[in-house]
Order: sequence, then structure tokens, then C-alpha cells
Amino acid sequence: MKQLLTLLIAVSSVVAYAGTFSDNFNDGNLHGWQIRKPSRNFPVTVEIKNGYVVMDTMFKKNENRDFFGIKYAALELTAGNAKSWNAYTLTCRFRISEAENTDFTINVRRGEGRFDLAAQQTMLIDPLFPGISVITTPPDAKVNPGKIRVEGDIHRGHFGILIKLRRWYPIKIVADGDNFAFYFDNNLLTEYEDKTAVPGTVRFYASSGLLVHLDDVVITGPAIPD
Repeated sequence: MKQLLTLLIAVSSVVAYAGTFSDNFNDGNLHGWQIRKPSRNFPVTVEIKNGYVVMDTMFKKNENRDFFGIKYAALELTAGNAKSWNAYTLTCRFRISEAENTDFTINVRRGEGRFDLAAQQTMLIDPLFPGISVITTPPDAKVNPGKIRVEGDIHRGHFGILIKLRRWYPIKIVADGDNFAFYFDNNLLTEYEDKTAVPGTVRFYASSGLLVHLDDVVITGPAIPD
């Protein structure tokens, strides 16, 4: 009986200590989020329409598509102390309505690396080369200037899943200390341990040529304020 009481007290303490950040975007603003776009004045939009976020990086007619015309849009959580979060579960839903390029990525535990790259865990969703990749960028990863690519990324697997346009998909990512689990459409893709993982925030990123909708972001963890 004493052991059961101790267990109940411990569970109650964990539950009481856990907090939740949530945003269904029905209030029409992006307070607590930072929008990042190319430094040039490309027609990229990140806004709320019909109660969800719209990330539009589609190319317009006659628009420059050369190397210097790369477009992207990123939405990064800055609310509270998000950059210091070390254990949380993210759930959200998204849909890709149009796609003439790749990729849409969801980053968790996005923090400081050692060589000007963000250390992070990534779910990369590709609607054209169908599938989802899970990738770790550890703190010691860096860009090889000669090859213009990242050295040190850890590819956790590619999953050949057909991404249907204009369909909402639920996402769940568990980032609990050293332990990670990635779910897509209520199915577990992979789980692993990463002892090099750093604390960090959540970011959504749409590369060139995508129209993405995002909604119902919920992040729950022991150090997250309500």
C-alpha cells in the first residue's frame, strides 16, 4: 500500500509539473512565432487563413527560378523559453495542397550547433519523390564548402509513403531527453536514442514550390509553461 501511494504521488507530481503550449491559429495571429523568409523580396507568404497557417512558396508565372531565385518559408516557435526545451511531445496536422518541388520539414529540438548549423531532429516530407525521411543533424555537423552539403547528418531511415495532395495528415514526434519517436498518420516510423541531442525549439519549413497548410500545434512537456 505504501509503495502504491508513493507511485501515485510521483505520477501526480509529473502530471502537475507538465505544461502545454497549443495554437490552433483561430485567433488570427502568429504571436509567439517567428517567420523567416529569404533576404530578397521574393513573393513568399506565411499567414493565417480560415483558421490555419498557409505557407506559400509557389513560383509565380514568369518568376526567376535560377539558383538565386530559391524561395522558402520557415515558422519557428519563439514563445516563452522554447529554445531551452529538452523534453516534449509535438502533435500537429498538415496538408500539402500544391507541390512542384520539395520538401516540407518539421524540426524538433532545434538548437545551437558548433559550426554555424542548427543541431536538430528532422522529419522531411517529400510529396514528389514519395516518402518521409527522419534525419539527425548533430552538434558537430558542418557544411563542406567544396561540395555544398552537410557532413555529419545521421539518416534514420526513408519510408516510402505516398503523400496525397489536399489531405490532412496528423503528426506526432516524441523528443524526450535522449529518446525520440516519429509518427506519421498515426503509425510509428522509427524510434531511437541520441545522446548528443541538444535542447531546442520547433520549426516548420517549406522549400521552394509548395503550398502547405498547418494547424492544431500542441507541445506538451515537463518544462513547458501553460
